[in-house]
Amino acid sequence: MNILTKKRVKLTRSVLEDFHRNAAKDGLSVLSRQTGLSYGLLYNIAHGRVKTLSIRDYRIIFNKDPIVQMPDRRDGTYFRDMVKLWLYLNNDQSESGLYQEFFDGKKKYKKTDYRIFTGEIDTVEPRLEERMEQKFFAQRLDRTKIQSWIEDLNAGSRKKRVPYPEIKPILEFIHQTTGIHPTFLLKQSVKRYEEGNLHTVSGQIYERVLSIRNEIRQYLDSGQTPDREKMRDNILGKRPDFIPFYEVEDKLDFLREYGGQYPKKYLGRGIGYYRKKKIKSIAPWRLAKIDEDCRDIIRKKTGLPLSSLPAMFMKQEVGKLLSVLKRISIQQVCDTNDVEFEADIIKQITLGHEQYRNRNQVLVRFDEAARYLKMKQKAFDYMVANHSGLFKKIAVRKEQGWYIPDIYLDTLKKVIGFSLIKGKYNFLVSRKKEGRPACYVSVSAAVVSSGSSS
Repeated sequence: MNILTKKRVKLTRSVLEDFHRNAAKDGLSVLSRQTGLSYGLLYNIAHGRVKTLSIRDYRIIFNKDPIVQMPDRRDGTYFRDMVKLWLYLNNDQSESGLYQEFFDGKKKYKKTDYRIFTGEIDTVEPRLEERMEQKFFAQRLDRTKIQSWIEDLNAGSRKKRVPYPEIKPILEFIHQTTGIHPTFLLKQSVKRYEEGNLHTVSGQIYERVLSIRNEIRQYLDSGQTPDREKMRDNILGKRPDFIPFYEVEDKLDFLREYGGQYPKKYLGRGIGYYRKKKIKSIAPWRLAKIDEDCRDIIRKKTGLPLSSLPAMFMKQEVGKLLSVLKRISIQQVCDTNDVEFEADIIKQITLGHEQYRNRNQVLVRFDEAARYLKMKQKAFDYMVANHSGLFKKIAVRKEQGWYIPDIYLDTLKKVIGFSLIKGKYNFLVSRKKEGRPACYVSVSAAVVSSGSSS
């Protein structure tokens, strides 16, 4: 049914043509004096900056009633019910994710406007209702089934409402530890509950609040130093593609102390906005510039204390150092050719051998064990040949093949010193492949003798 919109008249192309051709034909200044309306309003209409007019202003400008227009929005109840049902059926999705799906790429999309979900904005665009319906249609549900499920969900929600006094202490605990405001969790102004206008919350909200409280308790029980921002990010998730400020703060301190670069150069504003929590994250391109300049300082400045580096770069440098030390250790193992040292390490997997004997144990084929241990196949063959006596104790013959119980391989990976043995045999294979002298020449002889004896 065609109806006149209650408060506003949409300025369609035909209305604007009428405005320029008739109402403003003598100029905007003249029209302003004649109608008593502000020149600014008329100027914005003329330049397309105003999308709607009140019925009163329309009548003053055009000296007639507005034409009958079709409403461009619908009651949002059905849309909100579909959203609630969709989120109930899909635990991994959220209102924020749906909003981004609906509005991403549009000029007005800056952040999630939860009012269309809470009912504070009681109407929605028809396309939103249609998009939401299509998501159910894609799951082979028709409109009758959707409405039936909504009725069942609403009936269940009404039965599970929780009195506000019961949830209030939990909301206060969350607010004190993380700074997450009760209004955000209730999806309603907390004043409406405090003033007695609302008395209960839905079971769904109550369950979510309990879940958040449990996450906070687990975080605190882990012994970590409480960090409100990190807890908020862990609970609510980080802003997509943006980096929390606390992850770059030590890098900015490093740039200032060792590079003489002030944070404003990278943040675009004073660091105080971030430290006072007025701004909490930075764009990826800013992080890229910060990291680039940190690397440049580390590369050019010699004699920097390792402890002065930002956490991320310290980890990288320590990793490089450990890699060098590991290579040196592997070379020493090769040079000493200490077979007894290797045997003592590998022998640890045979200790308590009987406790692993059970019919349901998982067996790994010998030709798959190398990949299980993250070794080269030839390197694994050399190791087995050189310590064949030990491996015979754990090998299992089954279905015309040889197997190793996976529990032995798991134990071997955890044994201190095995990484050196693994590195040695991988190094040996690489050297032989390059045609260079191997550090441990007796292994090939062991392989040959092992093969001939079998």
